[in-house]
Amino acid sequence: MNERIKKLRKALDLTQQAFADRLGIKQNTIAKYETNRGTPTTSVISLIVREFNVSEAWLRTGEGEMFTPSPDGALEALAREYKLSPGMYVLIKRLLALTPENQQAAVDFAVKFAEDLNKLTAPAVDTKIEINTPLPEAISSEQAEPDLAAEIAKLKHQNQALAAEIAALKEEDAGMEAAAELSAWPSVSAGSLNQTERAKK
Repeated sequence: MNERIKKLRKALDLTQQAFADRLGIKQNTIAKYETNRGTPTTSVISLIVREFNVSEAWLRTGEGEMFTPSPDGALEALAREYKLSPGMYVLIKRLLALTPENQQAAVDFAVKFAEDLNKLTAPAVDTKIEINTPLPEAISSEQAEPDLAAEIAKLKHQNQALAAEIAALKEEDAGMEAAAELSAWPSVSAGSLNQTERAKK
């Protein structure tokens, strides 16, 4: 173990004093470890493991890698593998930093949120959201403008036809009124006219 402590310090490019300062112990203690004049206690080993992210198995026995993979390093590898967005990377990192109980609470919240969202957006006849169902394509402004112009032209044409109908009805009403007035006048026969003329003579 003494040789591995020295090897670790050299790998970190630290002096004995800097190495000791990071651990909160004296420089001569590190010197004793490296020269095999002393053996680190369990608490010192724990300090080294925690402070320098060292594999305890390697420090004690020499087996395995010197350093343990850092959580960020493993997450970065995962992000590269699955092409995670920056936002997803931060989300996963925050979730991993939670206690197991809080992680479960976060999962429960996400599930409940998805259920509530599903109730709001699903049609009345079907309460499940089909993930692969394509959404209706939005109508572009280029498509909407010609449709609107055609509708306006159609309405104008209908208004013109309606105006022509109203004018025809008005003419028909005027003709009917004139006919009614004529029928109300007393009829004059040719015989009565002759009698009147004879009386005058």
